[in-house]
Amino acid sequence: MDLAAQFIVMGRSFDNGVICTCNQSAIVHKSKKEDMIKALQKSGAYYIENPAEVDKVRNALFKDGRLQADIIGKSAYDIARKAGLDIPKETSALVVLTESKGKEDLLCCEKLCPVLILTSYDEFKEGVEIAKANLLYQGAGHTAVIHSNDKEKIEYAAVELPVGRLLVNVPGIAAGGGGLFTNLNPTPSLGCGSWGGNSISENLTYEHLLNIATVAYPRKDAPPTDEEIWAE
Repeated sequence: MDLAAQFIVMGRSFDNGVICTCNQSAIVHKSKKEDMIKALQKSGAYYIENPAEVDKVRNALFKDGRLQADIIGKSAYDIARKAGLDIPKETSALVVLTESKGKEDLLCCEKLCPVLILTSYDEFKEGVEIAKANLLYQGAGHTAVIHSNDKEKIEYAAVELPVGRLLVNVPGIAAGGGGLFTNLNPTPSLGCGSWGGNSISENLTYEHLLNIATVAYPRKDAPPTDEEIWAE
């Protein structure tokens, strides 16, 4: 739990949340919610659950449904000041409670600043549905992170979520690769596939910018029969 929280805060606060791979939300089982809140606070986050204060943060970030330019890349402390909240200056990220998902709440979109939403679920499939709704709101084809050692759950999320990258037990910023956390190709540009209107769904590298000519000789063996092609 502590390591997951550390990676979540790291992934949300890196470069004050401007990077597109920064974590946007923490979706946790209801039985682990209080433990996760404490772990996030231990990792430098400031937790906000009072509805009036959550509204203040939402209003500081958005106006007429649009993200405000003056909060992009600002520190958690500066954003809290704009919202009229008094928090420690060394705070790494703001964590705000919402039980909404997707288009139900502006806070579920990409925020470009160190503000993270926290929501909870009863069953794992419900948690995946919440993540899917948030991605389809803003982020389809991009990246999701799962903190789990359960291969069945990891593979279920990989199939169900509309993302080009599902990261396991690492911060979201690892989607850019580079070998620090994963073996993904290092890149500043991530393909989001047809979900995001892109031609690729992997990390963009120099290979995608090359013209490659392939010499194709006739095959020497017999082509497969119709029965072989359509066999299960």
